[in-house]
Amino acid sequence: MTVDQDSASEAPASQQRTTLPVLLAGWAATLGDLPAFTVPGHRGESDGVSTYWSWRDLDAQVNRVAAMLAGRLNPDERVALLASQGLEYLVGFLGALRAGVIAVPLFTPGLPEDTGRLRTVLGHCRPSLALTTRAEQRAVTEFVGPYLAVIAIEDIPAAAPRDWPEPDPHSPAYLRYSSGSARAPAGVMVTHADLVASAVGDGPDAVNWPPLFRDLGLVLSTAGELS
Repeated sequence: MTVDQDSASEAPASQQRTTLPVLLAGWAATLGDLPAFTVPGHRGESDGVSTYWSWRDLDAQVNRVAAMLAGRLNPDERVALLASQGLEYLVGFLGALRAGVIAVPLFTPGLPEDTGRLRTVLGHCRPSLALTTRAEQRAVTEFVGPYLAVIAIEDIPAAAPRDWPEPDPHSPAYLRYSSGSARAPAGVMVTHADLVASAVGDGPDAVNWPPLFRDLGLVLSTAGELS
């Protein structure tokens, strides 16, 4: 995954060191139709064509997810991200942050060695709903059972633009879990301020390869590219 920012563009002073939802809105207003995030096509796939969203597209996609979450959940409820790596994952994560709910970045079921960890984490964080992709919705629904709503990010309807309140920088943004390799996975709350403070400025055409359910991949693909 790559991010394409105009190297001559800088975030306005009012945006600097703030929360990711505000930073995204600022880039959408200033960079508009310029490419934001790109997912390269891979050799061996049916088309091998890279896909990207502009900053305006990304902001609109995040807005519709945030509108759905805000209409269904109370602030500080938890949303599990059980999706494969791609633009939808970022949209689900940023949509949760904009709506004021707590994201729980996880992965899709299917890997035998991770099944136990995933069940442990879901039992501990008790999400109010799960976000996934259309292609993975059936598998995720079968895994979590009938007591947790599972919503495909692509199927969330469009929403009218609105002015979102900026999250309290010291409020929780997401719940990060340890790998569980040495003991049961442990959860740590990461605030909006912590997330922005951990940004690593990679500049234009930066490339991210770690998985988004790991802190390195998630921070590089959100805080690192929006800050």
